[in-house]
Formats: sequence, C-alpha cells, structure tokens
Amino acid sequence: SRSHGAVELATGLGKSYAMALLLKRIGLPAVVMAPTLSIAYQLLADFRKWFGKGKVGQFFDGKKQSDKFFVVAVDASLANIKKGDEHYEAFANKKTYMCDESHLCPAETLAQVALGLLKNVPYRYFYSGTQLRSDGLGLLLDGIIGDVVLEMDVKQGVEEGHICGYKAFMWNCKSKCEIDTDDPMKATRLHLRYNQDINDHAVKLAKHAVGKGWRVLILIQEIEQFQYLMKAGILDVGVGFAHGGNLKKDQKEWIPEHYHKSDPMKLVSEFDDGKFPVLVGSSCISIGTDFKSVNCIINLVGLTSEVQIRQGVIGRGTRKFPGKTHFVINDYCVTNNEKLLTHAKKRVKIYNSVYGKVQMKEMG
Repeated sequence: SRSHGAVELATGLGKSYAMALLLKRIGLPAVVMAPTLSIAYQLLADFRKWFGKGKVGQFFDGKKQSDKFFVVAVDASLANIKKGDEHYEAFANKKTYMCDESHLCPAETLAQVALGLLKNVPYRYFYSGTQLRSDGLGLLLDGIIGDVVLEMDVKQGVEEGHICGYKAFMWNCKSKCEIDTDDPMKATRLHLRYNQDINDHAVKLAKHAVGKGWRVLILIQEIEQFQYLMKAGILDVGVGFAHGGNLKKDQKEWIPEHYHKSDPMKLVSEFDDGKFPVLVGSSCISIGTDFKSVNCIINLVGLTSEVQIRQGVIGRGTRKFPGKTHFVINDYCVTNNEKLLTHAKKRVKIYNSVYGKVQMKEMG
C-alpha cells in the first residue's frame, strides 16, 4: 500500500527475496541499485534465477543493458549518467526504484541518483540491514528513504527461528609494542592487527574450531595481516584468502603465489561448499556478502563503526545452514592501550545491544 518507504531487515532475513516479491506484485519496469559489485552480482544472480535471464539486465562492470524490464545497477554507474546520454531515458522512465543496502551508498551519489536521474520514478523502496550512516549524514539518508515501514532485528529473527543467534567472546590481552600514538588507526594497526600474540591466538582458535568440523571466517582490514596469520600457522589448515586482487610487488614477495589472485565471490561459494574450512577476508567480503555456513567468526579488524559491527561482523554469520544452530564471534580487547580499550568497550556495547551478552575471557 506504500509507494515510498524503507525496510530494515537483519542480515539473513531475505531482503533480496522481499524485493523480488514486491517487484512481482507491482509488475512495472524497475531499476535495482546496489552500492558494491559484490552485492550487485548477487542480486543479478538471484533475480535472473527468479525472473529469467531475458528479463534482468546488468548495468555495471562493463555491461550496459538498460533496456531490460528489470535492471540491476551499481550506484556509481547510475550517477555517471547525464541528460542526453543514450541510457538516460531508459532509466528516467522506469516505474520502480529499489535500493539495496541504501546506507552504504555514498551520500552524494545516493542523492544524485534518487533526486536526479530517478526523480520521477513513482515507486521507491530502500532496503538495508540497518538504516544508519557512520559519516554524520544520517539526516540526508532519512530524507531520501522516508519512513521505515517494515523492520525486524536480529533478536526477533532468532526468536522466530528465521536466523541464527550467536555467542560472543571478547579476549583480553596486552600489546608488547611500546610505540604510543594519538592516531587511532595507527594504534589499532600496531597494537591489535600486527600483534603476533593475538594472531597466534586467532589461529589457535581457528584450528580448534576446524577440529570440531566448523567453518571459520577470519576478518582482516589489511593485506599485511595475512603475514602474521601465516607466521601463526594458518597455512596448516585449508584456507582461502579473499582480497581486492591488486597486490603490490612487495606483497607478492611474501604471499604464496597460490593466493596472488582473488575472486571473492568464488571463494565465498567454495567456502560454503566445504572446499576449505577457513576463509581469511578483507573488506571485499564484508557487508552485503552472503555467507551461509560460517560457524565461527574471528574479528581482527578492530573498528568501532556500528554499521560495520552489525553487518560486517555479526551479519556474516546469521544465515541458517544445515546442522548450524548458532555461531560464535571472537574479538580482542588490548587492555594496556587506552584507545583500544575504549574501542573494545564500544564493540562490546554493540554486540550486547544486538543479541545476547559478550563473555569476557583472558587470552593467556
């Protein structure tokens, strides 16, 4: 009954399917916008499965099929279309506009598309796991997406049996690095990400989980972190390494050749198919990537963004999978660094607000 509104569904509750059902009900030509290539490719595969390849076009990554009944596009590709462009009329005359993970689209790009190219589209819907922004532009997002007309959080999803809940552990540890810095990113890098003790512990946890038949996702922020995991023995188990793919010359010198090329979506699929039990991944497999089989998540990123924690960490494990009743999250608190201690407390607060209660553990 609504021609404009926002939907907020926790990861794993079926946003893509809900979008497809609404598109079917409306039955009018539509553009479906995604903020990243990985999300766009997943939507494209799903929509072609549900509606048929002939009905669904691709407008990203070098392909421009704007004449299809449904078109899956990346926000940046739509933002580049100007009046007079050969594709302008095809999009401007669409009747339905769906935006997936609307909070991830750059604010300027979202405004440019929603209030420019697609300004006359009558049916407009914005889907997300959490309609929040971490850049201070939440008011702009709210103005574009309108009222949240349907929402279901993790707790409700778990209680109703739609998704899996989690047990979260925060491991207290110390840093041996004596360098002090006012730069929070540098402090995170020196005292957490490059902390060999933490990496040793993470690999120990991963091996223990693999021994139980679990599948483990290790989240990192920087390519260099894989080097510390290698020193800790991560290569002793079957492991995939998902990264952006553009390795620097010095990185290629220490990363085994087998891991130089990376196809993130293929690696996620192979991981879920059980071809290897551990996947180490950077932001290329963060928010919006559909994991199904994750039993154990090890967070070595150390950020405090609520969006990143809710979707980039928790959201990687909520989907159901045969034999999976819950999943485990492991995170780290560097107690002898004030900045990182504060960061860890913020992450604990977010974990607690989403589901359950974090258990504090000593890394020893």
